[in-house]
Amino acid sequence: MFIFKLLSLPLSLLLSVSSAGVDMDYEGEIDLFTGEPVDTTQEEEADQSSDIVKVSDGVVYSYEQNLYTYTVADSSGLTVSSNVANRMITTGSVYLNVDSGLTSELYLDGEILEDADYSDLTLTGNYALVINGNDSQTQLLTFTIVPEKTGMISSYQLPDGFELVEVAFDDEEQQFNDKKIAKLKKDGSYLISYRCNSTGVEYALKVEIDHTPPTVELDGVEDGKAKGAVTVSGIEDGDTVALIRDGSEYKLPTDGVLKMPGKYSLSVTDDAGNTVTDDFVIKFYLDRQGLWFGILAAAVIISAITYMVMARKKLRVR
Repeated sequence: MFIFKLLSLPLSLLLSVSSAGVDMDYEGEIDLFTGEPVDTTQEEEADQSSDIVKVSDGVVYSYEQNLYTYTVADSSGLTVSSNVANRMITTGSVYLNVDSGLTSELYLDGEILEDADYSDLTLTGNYALVINGNDSQTQLLTFTIVPEKTGMISSYQLPDGFELVEVAFDDEEQQFNDKKIAKLKKDGSYLISYRCNSTGVEYALKVEIDHTPPTVELDGVEDGKAKGAVTVSGIEDGDTVALIRDGSEYKLPTDGVLKMPGKYSLSVTDDAGNTVTDDFVIKFYLDRQGLWFGILAAAVIISAITYMVMARKKLRVR
């Protein structure tokens, strides 16, 4: 009798649901107590409307502000916010906001960046944000700003929790096996699309890669030495020239011809940041004009000496 009642309970529930006019073709989730379909739309909308998403331990993302917020350990909840994730590479400016209760230092290529405007960082290079504690320092965030044409990078190791969506080289889609790293070894135009798995937000890095250093020629130099003038050629518009002579800065003449004797160091950097350096020595050198001037000066000196000798002889004869 008890078993009969137990089996008849689901049947009666089913009959009551059917009699209530519920669509029997409905395949979704049903509330066992009311017999009504469970509305998951509101739950999904509530999830999507949440502004804050957890990315990893101590890191959240705000859709509204487009910022990553890092909670500093042992700081009573103090945070650092940024528009870039840790280890991200970008061609745009970077925004940082450090809570007033924190003491920080920002490094650029290993040197402390003094008086930096955290709200608009644009200088190219490798950055590291260090938070100073009572007895320790914590490197909280690193990122890299590169120009749109660059030789600074040959690969892009994506931040943790990110993966590649697409890689195009010279407008042609490339195949890749590793979703965590994009290779940028060839010279050309790259478009790298990647996504944060936690937030679904996609990013794009568009750069022209140039790893080829400038081609500078030094006419007159052999094995690092020159017996005469040295002509520098191959410098193009946009190149930056740094010339040192005997330890001091020296300006390269407009015609590119170096005549002064001395020890030289010539560095040329192109607009992608590639640098070539040449060291050479110019020994004592006289051009044709200088040679004639030297001969004339020597003749004047010899004539003066001859005159003095002859004058002394005449005085003795008298």
